[in-house]
Amino acid sequence: MKKLLGICVASAFLAGCSGNPFTPILSDDAPVVEDQPAAPVPDPFSSIPASLANNLQSATYDADAGTLVLRLTSLNNGTLDATYNRTPALDRPGYLAYTLQDDPLDRHVTAMVARSADAGNSVQAGVASDGGQFNTFFAGGFYERNDPGSTFVKPTSGLVSYAGSYAGLTNVNAPGDQLLPVDPGIDSAARPAQSAQTVGTIFLNVDFANNTINGTIFDRSLIQYGSALPDLALRVGGVNADGTFFGDTVNYRGVPERDIGDYGGIFGGADASAVGGVVTLTEFDGETNSLGFEAERETGVFVLSRCGAAGSDPVLCADVN
Repeated sequence: MKKLLGICVASAFLAGCSGNPFTPILSDDAPVVEDQPAAPVPDPFSSIPASLANNLQSATYDADAGTLVLRLTSLNNGTLDATYNRTPALDRPGYLAYTLQDDPLDRHVTAMVARSADAGNSVQAGVASDGGQFNTFFAGGFYERNDPGSTFVKPTSGLVSYAGSYAGLTNVNAPGDQLLPVDPGIDSAARPAQSAQTVGTIFLNVDFANNTINGTIFDRSLIQYGSALPDLALRVGGVNADGTFFGDTVNYRGVPERDIGDYGGIFGGADASAVGGVVTLTEFDGETNSLGFEAERETGVFVLSRCGAAGSDPVLCADVN
């Protein structure tokens, strides 16, 4: 799968510094002309908004083989499409971790992925982020149906709920246990950082009769630091006829005037039995900046089963129809 787009680079959080985006990178791929063009292959990235895909241009995740290949905006590997290494030490509830670092002074990228537990494992999604280096960082997410050519059939029921775990990556420096060793004499200015992770619980309500979605992410924490994070409100977004959706407003819960991000995803399976998606945040440590971060960013992933379907959350789904 491949998406060609202008790439926006997010500014990094590094202690005492703030970065600036630089000019978008445009693909220079030339069009291919054929006498008899082949039928187009469905491109899952074509429906992912740029604010969610961000610096991620393509992703190939094979859950059965345990392999992950990503094309993230350069500077992290000697090839365009990089094969990531399974890193169980960074797994979080419901999500598997993969990492990439070409050498000790190259960027360290963490990726989190999951496949739905419904019948047929209908959707999957993931995010990737480095921890920042030289005042910039690269991050992005993807989501897709495991059968890209399948047609979405909207459930006949109106209100449907989804619930489960959430995992995120940030441009805040983690302690760096997974970084390749660096000679002690190397100045800190040349060293890369590892992305600190967030975890939480996500709950979505979807009205398929009116094609709308909203929800919340709560019980959030910055896990490597043991710091609690504010709950989030995912404001009402629209559901498209193809089963994709997008919401352009995320707030801290109880602070509706402060827009801090976007979210989106895709439904899959019989009767929309699963959903996968991505959340991007332009800040996350609260209205009062309680943790003292500046220019912090988060890119998170969710893969959930519909309440009542295989793999659904037994606690949250107990109180929905």
